[in-house]
Amino acid sequence: MFKKYWPLLAIVLGGLVLRLYVLFHYGDLWADEMFSFVYSQRSWLQSWHLWTLETNPPLHLFLLKIWWYLVPPSATAARVPSLIIGIANIVALYRLGKRFFSERTALLSAAFLAFSPNCIFYAVTARGYALLILLATLYIDYFLRIFFTATHSKHDEWCFGIVALLLLYTHLTAWLLIISSALALLILKRAAFKKWFVLGLAPTALWLIWALPAAYAKFTMPSLGTAWFLNISTNFIDGVRALEPLFTGVSPWPFGLCAIVIFMIAAGAAIYRQKKSGPDPIFLALVCLSAFPILLAVSFGLWNIKFFDVAQPALLLMMAILATTYLPHGVLLALCVGAFYGPGLIALPRFLPLDDWTGVNTFLANRITPNEHAVFIYNDFVTKLRADYYLKTSIPAIPYYVYSGDWDENVVTKNYLRYLHTRTEVAGWLDKNNIEKNYTDIFLLEDTGMGVPISAALSADGWVLAEPPFYPRLLGSPELFHYVHR
Repeated sequence: MFKKYWPLLAIVLGGLVLRLYVLFHYGDLWADEMFSFVYSQRSWLQSWHLWTLETNPPLHLFLLKIWWYLVPPSATAARVPSLIIGIANIVALYRLGKRFFSERTALLSAAFLAFSPNCIFYAVTARGYALLILLATLYIDYFLRIFFTATHSKHDEWCFGIVALLLLYTHLTAWLLIISSALALLILKRAAFKKWFVLGLAPTALWLIWALPAAYAKFTMPSLGTAWFLNISTNFIDGVRALEPLFTGVSPWPFGLCAIVIFMIAAGAAIYRQKKSGPDPIFLALVCLSAFPILLAVSFGLWNIKFFDVAQPALLLMMAILATTYLPHGVLLALCVGAFYGPGLIALPRFLPLDDWTGVNTFLANRITPNEHAVFIYNDFVTKLRADYYLKTSIPAIPYYVYSGDWDENVVTKNYLRYLHTRTEVAGWLDKNNIEKNYTDIFLLEDTGMGVPISAALSADGWVLAEPPFYPRLLGSPELFHYVHR
């Protein structure tokens, strides 16, 4: 038994070692992780209320909430469920590859997933991305079984419906994969579309229990159009950078572009060969499931890796199929994995820790004296979740907060909004909080992407920088300014 599965065990072990390395060097919880950490610890009644206001479905938050009954809350503990799910996904993709293709393809697809920098990060991130990729893998598995094989059981249909429901309750981008599966049937097996539609009725109806109140909460907001994901501007290089994590992880330019081009040429050649040798419906279905989610996302201007992740399992399996087709020797296949992921894996330590408040705390500690009238302010009010947990200072910490109503509801419903606050608005907030009257020193943590130019308002009001800006190691690359009044 061990001899039969030792290649898979070796791949799983290698993936586990890399994930554990990143887990223990990851650093503090970053913004979205802290959101999951905080809002998985509210009471059940409050949790359900807030989850219906959230942009994404609540399955991951629900699992975290159950998890806290087993272990005490901490940053590392919050990431462990994703680690378990990420390791399980290596095995799930192996089973998918072996069921429909070959042992070599299965092992290579498992290796691609195990050593993918993108999948490694997701497998130690306290968010639902690892769960999304696992459920996408299972969805593809049951989809191909039911609609592209001669025999399947009622059990497969039940499992397909359950997986579809869990997928829908994990992330809104699940719809990109589900719609892609419908398009694949319309292109390849139109007669099976009715059955697909019937099997999807119950999961969709159950999903609407959450989706309808959540949609009402969102579409009644006048500022919905300022959501960051509805205002993504991109150019050619940014587009490639958004796609490259699927293929290589974050890597030196233009390595990711080269990998994407090689993949597209190989895929095009394989599809052309299908015309000559006869079509393989399962291969063509996989082409649809890897390409259509990305095409659907970019057609709406959603050029961000978050909207492409649901295509990751099909894409990795496609990469494995193409590699085993054109590189039949085992050594060449191993070199293929190393060539795709080597630069990204080598660069991995450079990105760790991803978020670390030590620099902020040290910066403040070295500049604040006991009798000093200083204040720490920050222009992203959601940062309060992390500041309350990680900021170690004796001075007041004040977020730029201009909303009325319940704090938690505002965090849940407005955390993704990005719109430009005028200098007059910012100056009014500074006056309302008596910043100039009460303080001689201001320490400002400013994320320029938030549209809240506090630094500009301070400069216009006579405050000057005491020193050059400091760049703490925080995700989003905010600047930390030290202002004194002129």
